[in-house]
Amino acid sequence: MTKKISFFTYDWLLVALMTLASLVVLSGVYYFGSKSDLERARNEMVDTARYVNDEYQVCQTFNQVTVMLNLNRIIDKLHLVQRERDEAPIWNSQELHDYARDLRVTGLVVLDSKGNIISSSQKDGSLYKELYRKINKKSLLDVSSKVKETYAERLYMENDSVVDVAATKLPGTEYVLVAYYQTSSGYARDFNLSINRLLSGLKNYIGGKVVITDGRDIIANNDLTDENNRMYRDLIGQVKQYKINHGDIAEGELIPLRYDNQKYYALVSNGRNYFIYIFVPEGNVYTSRNIYLMAALIACVLFMSVVLYFRQRANAKVLAEQKRRDAIYEQNLMQKAQEADLANHAKTDFLRRMSHDIRTPINGIRGMVEIADHYPHDEEKQQEFRRKIWNASGYLLELVNEVLEINRLESGQLVLEQKPFNLNELFSDVRTLTEKQALVGHISIKQKIFDLKHHWFIGSPLHVKRLMMNIISNAIKYNKDYGTITLSLQEFAVDDTHSRILFTCQDTGYGMSDEFQKKMFEPFSQEDTGARTHFTGTGLGLSIVKKMVEAMDGTISCVSQLGQGTTFMISLPLELDPHGEERKIQTKEALKDITGVRALLAEDNDLNMEIAQFFLENAGAMVDKATNGKEALEKFKASDIGYYDVVLMDVMMPVMDGLTATREIRHLIRSDAGTVPIIAMTANAFQEDRKRVLEAGMNEHLTKPLESEKLIATIGRYVK
Repeated sequence: MTKKISFFTYDWLLVALMTLASLVVLSGVYYFGSKSDLERARNEMVDTARYVNDEYQVCQTFNQVTVMLNLNRIIDKLHLVQRERDEAPIWNSQELHDYARDLRVTGLVVLDSKGNIISSSQKDGSLYKELYRKINKKSLLDVSSKVKETYAERLYMENDSVVDVAATKLPGTEYVLVAYYQTSSGYARDFNLSINRLLSGLKNYIGGKVVITDGRDIIANNDLTDENNRMYRDLIGQVKQYKINHGDIAEGELIPLRYDNQKYYALVSNGRNYFIYIFVPEGNVYTSRNIYLMAALIACVLFMSVVLYFRQRANAKVLAEQKRRDAIYEQNLMQKAQEADLANHAKTDFLRRMSHDIRTPINGIRGMVEIADHYPHDEEKQQEFRRKIWNASGYLLELVNEVLEINRLESGQLVLEQKPFNLNELFSDVRTLTEKQALVGHISIKQKIFDLKHHWFIGSPLHVKRLMMNIISNAIKYNKDYGTITLSLQEFAVDDTHSRILFTCQDTGYGMSDEFQKKMFEPFSQEDTGARTHFTGTGLGLSIVKKMVEAMDGTISCVSQLGQGTTFMISLPLELDPHGEERKIQTKEALKDITGVRALLAEDNDLNMEIAQFFLENAGAMVDKATNGKEALEKFKASDIGYYDVVLMDVMMPVMDGLTATREIRHLIRSDAGTVPIIAMTANAFQEDRKRVLEAGMNEHLTKPLESEKLIATIGRYVK
């Protein structure tokens, strides 16, 4: 039965996988976007710090130069007054007032060596008094004792105005002449470069804050106000604490901070006597990341939508296809049910026929035995009865073999050999065996073509022989009295190491109908289903042949006409035996006489023991008996070295089986343990049984029922 697909399950699984993939993509975008934004922000902050540092130094330099120029101008005017009044150094207030007006200075003051005002251009002197509080008095009064020295200083007043002051000694006196010039706050602010004016251009710098400090106080910031100084001091304090906790801060290192539940990134740059701090809120750093995330999210949603759209279309097609297959499946199910019903009928019919075919020869065997009891002294009749019993038992053996063989073939347990064999000898053996069967129906077997370029091949001779035997046996069974069977065997080269063998069997029998030919290779199939007066078989022969041929990579074909006869053609690929020429000169040596051979016979069945003992002793051998493997092992161990010429071993025995007994014998520490021939006699007739026997250390594998000639010939090959 076909398994229906749960599209909902698959779709949800697909959605889950795509969602997981989208999360991975978004995580990657988030990570790399964050990293990129953070690096970009760091670079911008570093560039800004460098810019502020450079501009601040320019600003300081410019303002210092401006101050020096103003002070020098005052000093020049002071020296001018000094030269003009060299002879009358002491002036009254009016004269000082006039000179101050002419020189365009704010005021002139004459001081004694102690700093007292001798004369002043300003009547109230209020401005000078404020200046006097701010002036470095010691430096100012030191010029009273030094003629060529001049004191100059710029002072910043409380009203934000600027006053440039210069002082020099009046020649010939200890008095000091002081000139000063006041610049209003507005003019000074407009004329001088201010760091606040510099930072005003950075007011909107990525939403960040630029702060300059002298280590204690905030000098300037790009807010242009003092409203956020508290926040800046807190953030600067966190930076200092970070430095204490983590050591020196590397240049360009970003420091994570938090203020009022908002995260900031800080960067510190050290100047000559000042510090530049840049604080950027986290939200202003990761701007591109959010854009990338949004773009990636939209792309993922679009991708999932497209995939689901095509998935739905595919689901619709699959559902339609599944419905079509379900319909075909239901049709096939009905057909298989009919076939199963027919198969059951065929098996029932097979059992019925098997019951008939088994009971018929058994009835013949038992009947012949009973009839033979009435003619105990009639030798001719006794021979006839024995021949009929032999034929009936042979049919029973064939019946059992075929049933077991078809079961093995259908279960895939067929084991093919790969060993050298002489195809010419095998074909001759087949002809010899089948000619005996053919004599019963007065059927002649002819050989039309025999064209073998090579005799030795590598393959499975047992199964090749079985194929030929089955085909020829069928030709005999279903032939007419005094009919003919024509055999051909041809070899066609494939390459230097392989050939294809074509075996043809043509008979003049009853033939097969066209209807039966369609099912002739099916198990239990037979042309005639009526009552039978001969042992016509089980209907398994052709099925066995076809499966064997296919297992050997061969082909089988048939041409048949009802009432005219049948021709079977079997083609098999076989590997050439590279040592075939060497094998041609080898001769078989068969010991026909085994008189005097000492045999150890291990058999647990009394009847089989009696039969084997008779065959051996009738051929002149001496027999020691053992009823199980352990007894056989003990007798061999107790015997002298070389005492037994051969060991005949049943496989399935109580106490110790034949395989175990063989292994134990082979492992004995004595010179004949590895050389004494051990021959298996067993009802296990399959190839894998033969393989297990040989692997256990036995030399040969004979199947029951035993044939005396084969048993004696096998022993003759191994004993001297």
